[in-house]
Amino acid sequence: MAALLGTPGPAQKLVVQFADANGIAVGYMKFGESPAAMRRLEQEFRVLTGLPKGLGPEALKLEKIGTGLGLFLSALQGSPLPGRVAPCAHTITLLRRFQNGAESLPVHDHPWLQRALRANPAAAPWIEILESRPWPVTAIHGDLAPWNILTGPHGLHCVDWECGALDGFIGSDAAHHVLQTAFLLKNWTPEKARLKSTDWLSQKMEFEPREAEAVVRLTALMARHESLTDGHAADAPLQKWRYKVWGELCD
Repeated sequence: MAALLGTPGPAQKLVVQFADANGIAVGYMKFGESPAAMRRLEQEFRVLTGLPKGLGPEALKLEKIGTGLGLFLSALQGSPLPGRVAPCAHTITLLRRFQNGAESLPVHDHPWLQRALRANPAAAPWIEILESRPWPVTAIHGDLAPWNILTGPHGLHCVDWECGALDGFIGSDAAHHVLQTAFLLKNWTPEKARLKSTDWLSQKMEFEPREAEAVVRLTALMARHESLTDGHAADAPLQKWRYKVWGELCD
């Protein structure tokens, strides 16, 4: 087996990879002791056990180990996608699988939008832009980026679902993909990233331009809110950047 100590921070987790005699990965265990890490492990287990089969690894077991939690996962065979800002055509197909059979609800009943409103009441004007139609309540990965998407013999799968949800919003994963890679790979300004991701959503996912901008801004808000909930500093570079993507209405 091999161990990865994980990224330092309030939600840091140890990841252990188990391999067979030929060195082929057969499973993983994620272990965390901090409150934020254990909350993330519980969330990943809950999401993986509720997803349609084949979208991610199988969650085998979540159990208390010493003073922390251990999440045991099956192994997925494949390699991460090449780093690029916009989701490729295969990723778009994968995202459509997330929406399979999703129920649509008006904005005042949609759980993801209501969480955004609770996170920051200033989200209300952007949510109002989406009031013209009901929206699917769909599974989301929550941290979609090329390095969390594996391509293998059976197509695309996603790993690291600890930011995921079963009651998310259509388009938020695609918006996150563009924003995350824009910051980490391209060093784009918040304004450029917001514009490019808005254009991409309106062209590729059939949003009206103003709807697309609302989804992008709300995605940045929610990603920032989740990180702050974990205990990350508000003045960290990524959080300050997301604050600016979210825009002038920030509190």
